[in-house]
Formats: sequence, C-alpha cells, structure tokens
Amino acid sequence: MSTRVSRRHGIVVPIVVPIVVLAGLLAPPQVMASAQAASVTSDVSAVPDNIPGVLELECPGAGVCIGTSDTDEGLDRFVGSTGEGRVWTVDPVPGSTGTDTYVLGVACASVSFCYAWGGTDRPAVWWTTTPGRGGWQVTVLPDGAAGVGAMTCAAAGACVAATTIGSDVATSTGTVWSTPGIGTGSWTARPLDLAYRVSGIECPSATTCVAWGDSASFPGHFQTDPTLWTTADALGGAWTRVLPTATGSGYSYTIKKVDCPAVTLCVANGVSGWSSGATSFLYSGYFASAAPTSPDAGTWVWHEGEGSRFEPGPLACLSVAVCLSWDGMRTMGSAPDPTDWEPPTPLDLPVEHELRLRAFDCFAADHCYAWGRDSGQATLGPLMRTRLWRGSVLGGAWTVSPLPDVPGHEGRIPQAQVSCNSASCTAVGRLADPEVSWDSLGPLVWVAATGGPWRLTAASRAVFPDLADDPSRVRSRVSLTVTSVAGRPRRLEGRVRASDGCARGRTVSVIGKGGAAVARVTSRAAGRYSIRLKPRVRARLGVRTHVVVAKKQRAAMTCLRAQSRAVRVR
Repeated sequence: MSTRVSRRHGIVVPIVVPIVVLAGLLAPPQVMASAQAASVTSDVSAVPDNIPGVLELECPGAGVCIGTSDTDEGLDRFVGSTGEGRVWTVDPVPGSTGTDTYVLGVACASVSFCYAWGGTDRPAVWWTTTPGRGGWQVTVLPDGAAGVGAMTCAAAGACVAATTIGSDVATSTGTVWSTPGIGTGSWTARPLDLAYRVSGIECPSATTCVAWGDSASFPGHFQTDPTLWTTADALGGAWTRVLPTATGSGYSYTIKKVDCPAVTLCVANGVSGWSSGATSFLYSGYFASAAPTSPDAGTWVWHEGEGSRFEPGPLACLSVAVCLSWDGMRTMGSAPDPTDWEPPTPLDLPVEHELRLRAFDCFAADHCYAWGRDSGQATLGPLMRTRLWRGSVLGGAWTVSPLPDVPGHEGRIPQAQVSCNSASCTAVGRLADPEVSWDSLGPLVWVAATGGPWRLTAASRAVFPDLADDPSRVRSRVSLTVTSVAGRPRRLEGRVRASDGCARGRTVSVIGKGGAAVARVTSRAAGRYSIRLKPRVRARLGVRTHVVVAKKQRAAMTCLRAQSRAVRVR
C-alpha cells in the first residue's frame, strides 16, 4: 500500500493507493512435460546456464549466498544468490590475468561483509559489502608467492592472510599479511618460519591468532611436520612456530582444523598413528591448549579419540565447555584446567548405515546443525545422500533431513554442499547417477528454514528444461506519490523494493492510453525514482494509469504489469 497526498486548494487529503508489480518476463505460461514436473517446478527458478556448478559455498544470511564457479576454460568466477537461491549473479574475478587466476576459498564475517582468497599472477584477496549481489573488489599483495593459502577477517574488516613461496619443502618460506581494514589500511608482512603449507587461520580475538599447516622439520630438510604458528599481536607482531607432539599411540600425523572458542582455549583436531612394516594404525584425536600463544609446545595436550579413523572429521566449539567432534560431544571436566576434557558423549544422530560428517555449526546450545553423507545402504559406496541433522548439545535425539528425491529423477542421488546461518540452511549440489558416478545433473538449490523441510528453489535446465528465468520469480513493490498543482498532476515519485535486493537500475514506466509507455526512468539509489509529467504526457494518460517496473534481462527489456487498481491522475 502507498499513500498519495493531494494538496488541491491547500487541503491535504490522504488517498491510499495499492500498487503491486512483478519484475520478470512477459511470457506465456510454461507447459511442463508432466503433471508431476509441473507441480515441483511451479515455484522453482532456473539457475543461469553459465553456472555449471558451485565450487565453494557460504551463506551468511537468510536467502543470501556467495560462492565460486568456473567456465569451460577453467577460469574461476564469483557467483552469488539472493531470494532463496532464485536470483543469481555471475562476476569475473577482479584483477584476473586469465588462466593464472584462481580462488581457493570464500568466507563471510557478517551478512554485509564477505571475502575470498587465492591468486592471480601474485597473491590476491577479494571482498564485497553486498554479498549475493556482486560488488567484488581486489587487493594484490606484493609477494612473489603464487597465492594466498588461508585467510580470516573480522566483521569490521581487519584481516590476516598467509602465503608460502616454493614447491620444495627444504627451501619454502611463508609470510603472514595483516591489515586493520581491508581496502583502506596498509598490509604488514611477518615471516612464518619454515612454512611449506598454511591450511587455515583462527583468531579468537583482534590480537590472538593461530595458523596451522606443515613446515620443514628443520632448515634444509625435505620432510614436513604438522605445525602451528601463534601470535598475541596479529596486526604486526611476530609469529612463533610450535610443533605439538601426540602422546600414547604414536605421532601427530596431521592437523585438520583449529577452533578457539576463547583466547584461553584452542582445540586442534588431527590424526595420531604408528606403523610396523605394512601395517598402519591411525587414531583421530585432538590437541587442546589453555595458552595458545605460548611458545611451549607442551601446552598443547593430546587427547586420543575412540577407535580408529583415517580422517579427523569436523570440529566446532560452542564454548570453552563444549566442543563437537566426529566421535561426539566433549565437555570440560571438573578440573580447573580447560584442557582436561571428559570422554566424548556420542551424539544421537539418526544414521541408516555409514556416516561421514562434513561440518558442525552451532548458533546456540539448542540450535546446532551437522551435515554430511549417509550411504543409506549396507555396503558403503562412493555415492552417499547428503543429510542435515538438527539438534541440541543439551541432550536428546537430533532430527535428520535428507535431501529429497527430485521428481522425474528418482534414480539419482542428491549430493550437495551445505551452509547454515541462524535462520536457514542452503544446499547447492547435483544429482548423481549411482551407476556412473561422474554422470550428474545440476546445479540445484535446496533451502530449509529452521526446523523446516528441504524445498527445491532453483535448478538448471539440464534438470528441468522448461524452467523460467530467475527474474520471473522476483516480486517487487513500488510506492507512488502524485504531486499535483492546482489539481493537475505534475510528478510521480516513489521507491522500488525488490525481493532480490536489486531495486536500483529497474526501469519504471508509466502506462498511458492503449497500454503504451508514455514516460520511463531508471530507479536510482535505494530504488528511488521521479517522473515529471509534462503536458504532452498528461494528455496521453487515462483517468487511471499503471506504473510498471521492469528489469533488463539479456538484450530485451521485459516486464509484467500487475493486475491491481491503478492510481487516479485526473
């Protein structure tokens, strides 16, 4: 609803005018191949044909996601979606130098700030303040490394990134780069001793950070050791190399992830093992440190997991008292030492057969997610259906929501990446053929609100050939104010609001007698528009007229007029 204020003869009379418009394609109804397909695609939009798949996925807010895709030539691009995955943008990677450009990862510090890292012919980082709608910017770091291997940023834009130089373990070196404000502040470089590979960086505060990866055992040596680098001054201080040692069953084999719920506790999961001849034994476990910035490796205490496992699996710490790992929930013991943990309490995850967890996310003690794949068959095969579990660390069974079969493609198994925020989860993936694992259809987008089932919101035309383009699914509203002088309308003003968040750049048209557009402007900042009604324009208006919003789609300007009451202009 919008309000028009008439100022005829100095009298202010509010008039309520309902104006509702749709931004989309003026096209005949689509004819589906079958009644079943028509039912499932009635609320499904088409993923653009130039997005063959999504390689990385991060969804910082409800209906807002970013990721990467590639072209047939293997070039990385940024992709983004809004409106529950119904509206997509595709952007070239800024600073691209061709085939030398690649994006290694994406992440979001908030719903209004996301970043990415990788390289062109030099290390590069990217960021955007309009996630899901493009707007990517680039900073190329003045280092000779091929790319940035790990990065983390705070919501305010302070960032830490790591690079390594050299493909030979014995001669490789590493550098940590930090800035108080990406895009505005300068970058400071500090060395990472003997670094060969940096896999990730975790910062529980603006100053305390832990990086992890592999380094040469000692200068000039060709073997690597799992390594931590720590600092108490991330924006300019030195970093200390720490080599934690697993005790009990063997040696530390790898460190997969570090999570620091506080500056007084960091947890690193990995694998411990030993070998004798042709026999190897590997055990998942984790290190915990109450003094993560200490140069003493002995502050990192090894805790061996239950049973053997070749992969350490996901890790997420909700607080200094609760961490989730592949073998269950770990809670702090009665001792004051925060590294003294009780044996894991198994999580009650409904599982049909073999389970492979990929990630945990907790937004509150009673609001946790886990996602992974369950084979759904007694014999573990290469194709496993993606599933989402919801539950609480306070106890009780978790509920499971497998990605559903897609009508018309029931023989194919849905597999996807999943990203959750406090309001919803989004899955982007493909339908795999269980007989031929490399034969898949996609991409597809599923969305699940908190506590709700999965809904298919978008798919490629390889799955449903008759899908409409994304803008036909986008709803817009336009407010309207008519300014009159001496009883005659002089100007139409208002604001466009669109569910895809892209209200700026919409074409706003006034439709006169015979259905023709008699005036047209482009909405400006925040979707605002203003149309001056010149005498020749007023002469072509009927007693009632329509205001229509359109969005440019490829070469054609297309729109769909609302079936609603129009504004009286005479």
